[in-house]
Amino acid sequence: MEQTPKQKAEELITKMYHEISCGLPHDRKSAIDCAVVAIEEMLKVIEDSMLFKQSKRDWYREVKNELVNMK
Repeated sequence: MEQTPKQKAEELITKMYHEISCGLPHDRKSAIDCAVVAIEEMLKVIEDSMLFKQSKRDWYREVKNELVNMK
């Protein structure tokens, strides 16, 4: 079963949090900011490529919206 955009957003936040923390305290907002940057870069590639269906592009835009709304 495919994740919802909100579930993917939470997954990205968790991954980014662990990547940037390296044992140091960081806040959730920093992890969200990193996840937004990653999604924006993915969207650039997806939007320039004909290999992705419009529905997948829209799904990643929804993930970005979820991340922005979590700030």
